[in-house]
Amino acid sequence: MALSTHSIFYYGYEVTSSNNTISFDEGGGELIAEMAVGNYTLTEFVSELKIALDAAGALTYTVSVDRPTRRITISSTATFELTVSDGRLLWDLMGFSGSDLTGTNTYTGNFEAGSEYRPQFIIQDFTDSQDFRQSVESSVLEAASGNLEVVSFGTRALFEMSFKFISNNSGVGNLIKGDPSGVSNTRTFLQYLIEKKPVEFMQDIGTRSSYKKLVLEKTPTDSKGTGYKLVEMVDKGLPGYYEINNLVFRDLT
Repeated sequence: MALSTHSIFYYGYEVTSSNNTISFDEGGGELIAEMAVGNYTLTEFVSELKIALDAAGALTYTVSVDRPTRRITISSTATFELTVSDGRLLWDLMGFSGSDLTGTNTYTGNFEAGSEYRPQFIIQDFTDSQDFRQSVESSVLEAASGNLEVVSFGTRALFEMSFKFISNNSGVGNLIKGDPSGVSNTRTFLQYLIEKKPVEFMQDIGTRSSYKKLVLEKTPTDSKGTGYKLVEMVDKGLPGYYEINNLVFRDLT
């Protein structure tokens, strides 16, 4: 089936050994908070950031995010300083830039944390994970009596969906959203997916508090989900428009 609303994905929270620290000051000199290296969803990123700040400082920190804007707010039980100007790359991922932030106990980033991907057309060929289940490494055993037994290592929940009418054009009313970088944005998102990194999927762009944690399971051209093929819709008389069909995601929520 097709969805009835546009959707959105949040992604790009990749912490490496070269961008996993930030500096701050509680009044006694520089402190360094260090996040564990890994690929996070937005929700996980915010949670791990609090853990890193609490571990490095003496104060207790609260880290929250406004989901519609992806702007992160860091608060503490007393005044502290965020040394944004030190240039350590985690500030960029957090959505903070510019000069140091001083004089209070609450600071909000001045731009969005991470990245987002908005399919330009309402997602097609959609199957919800409650309707798409597979046994993990299953085998069927048959007894002499003819009785059958399924042996597996659990069940995986899956989503399936197709992205269509991907283009750099100005769009068609509310049906196809315009994006001057629509094709390159899609390629960037697909490249992230085939590296098996998690994303947050909001089925309804207007309800971003409701989301699923997904990782790409497979594509029509790669059963392991490590490759993709974006197809120009010339067979439908639509040069400059692309589609990718029947992407399968594992639900990790």
